Amino acid sequence: YQTINEQFYECSSNISPSKSNQTESQPEGRLKPYGDLKLLHTNEILYVPITQECPPATEDMLDEQTIVLTSLGSGEDATLLRAKMQSRSLLSDMESFKAANPLGTIEDFVRWYSPRDWIENEEIDNDGNIQKHYSLSPRMQLPDNLWVEVWQQARPIPVRRQKRLFDDGKEAEKILQKFSSLSPGEILEQLIPVLLHTIYDRIAKEIEDTEVPNASAILENLYAKEVLIVKGKDERKKKLQQVLFKKLKITGGAREEMIQLITELHTRPEISVQGAANGRLGKRLVSMFTKTKSSTNQGNNNDSTEVKNQFMTPAGKEYILRASIARPSHSRSRPSPQRMYCMLAQDEFRLCGAFSEDTTFF
Repeated sequence: YQTINEQFYECSSNISPSKSNQTESQPEGRLKPYGDLKLLHTNEILYVPITQECPPATEDMLDEQTIVLTSLGSGEDATLLRAKMQSRSLLSDMESFKAANPLGTIEDFVRWYSPRDWIENEEIDNDGNIQKHYSLSPRMQLPDNLWVEVWQQARPIPVRRQKRLFDDGKEAEKILQKFSSLSPGEILEQLIPVLLHTIYDRIAKEIEDTEVPNASAILENLYAKEVLIVKGKDERKKKLQQVLFKKLKITGGAREEMIQLITELHTRPEISVQGAANGRLGKRLVSMFTKTKSSTNQGNNNDSTEVKNQFMTPAGKEYILRASIARPSHSRSRPSPQRMYCMLAQDEFRLCGAFSEDTTFF
């Protein structure tokens, strides 16, 4: 419905295509002219576009990227997919270049972005004059070239309207989420490099003030040991993972469980295996202990073919007894939890108890 004061007008559907194209092709995001170079086909000045800065990456981010890229495999499809995953920055720069140089081509982009791939050839004509010819490098002319594919996908979008390569807010949320899931031991592990760096700076300052002889040698030795502490931890963890993967022949989901188990072993004094001896990882561990014991007992003569104990002789045994009993009165008290712990070793015996009772009416 409409009131008396309201008036409606139909928009004209006849829009001039020339004006629309002219508006779309307006250059945006120009930084400065690129020397004396001009576009090949239009003889216009080639402008350097305003581009995004390369996103910063921490060691953890680089490790995650390396794991993802290596997990893709080594085939041709995996190589192509790996290259596409690493071409986000290239796509952003191409879109900025198209916005700053609407009539530019991929050859113009290569002249600015990768001058090594713009080859100059000189030829002498029949009159003895030197003629210069330019062409793309052989790698740029290969079929299914990634640069050509990305150039075809790129749209003329200036940097101010592009999606950010590095979202600081999103990355900060990831860090906070990771911190919330860390245990105190894992937090301390993350702080070790910072603490070692602080120790090194303090010692270097004290040595400089007191003029200790052979100060440079002491600092170099200290620095080498600190680097060994920080990097050696990850190297030992990876070496342990590789040994267990090879010995247990772990693949698939069990591989992820083993990585988590080894990570927890470095931060906790005691862990539990999911599913115990009947779990996917537990069966592998039982098999490993069984093979170890059988190889140890190869020289022993045993008439019995049955293996009474699959595991090797333990260094100690632990027993935990739990019960819920009414104390001090069996008839009138409410049941309360009781616990007893016993540890047996070759040179040690330990017995601990934790008992509770209903004290409401007693």
